[in-house]
Amino acid sequence: RQLDIYNLVNTFFVFSPTTGDLLVSTRENTYYYERVQTVKQFIGENSKTRPNDNSNGNWLIMKVPNGDHYLMKINKDLGAGLSGGILIKMSSMVEPLSKWDTGEGGGATVVSPDGTTLANNYFPLQRYQKISDQIAPKDSGFQIVKDKELEQQFLIVREASSHADLELELIIAEKNMLQNL
Repeated sequence: RQLDIYNLVNTFFVFSPTTGDLLVSTRENTYYYERVQTVKQFIGENSKTRPNDNSNGNWLIMKVPNGDHYLMKINKDLGAGLSGGILIKMSSMVEPLSKWDTGEGGGATVVSPDGTTLANNYFPLQRYQKISDQIAPKDSGFQIVKDKELEQQFLIVREASSHADLELELIIAEKNMLQNL
């Protein structure tokens, strides 16, 4: 099932490369200044070098100074010399998966293809690092891994995104899978 991406969007932005004007709209006003700084960083790094992203592809993963990761997209031709884009915080991508009953010690995360954790709000980074060496590098599928410290096994269900260089993972405790047998 596809995630409804419009409910996940944290921030929209419109800017004028000629005048430097920037309009930022975010759902989370508490983080407004942080989002403006993130957009400015993104524009500075990508406005001239990235291709026009008016297709469904070309999403960029960006790490900001506080350690958070964002999924970002830019469209350079909105008309009238304006460009625009959107930001999705990686933890927002994982949040719908966190509603699943993954059992004690289970959770959800999003990782880059090289195994770098991009959001650890719903599964502790230290625990993921202990099991990540057992996860075979592939785009999608499932496999069993064992947390040797806790003596627990987990089912890893992984699905690669077709629009960005990331993979969503659901980590389900074995005890939870077997509880109704």
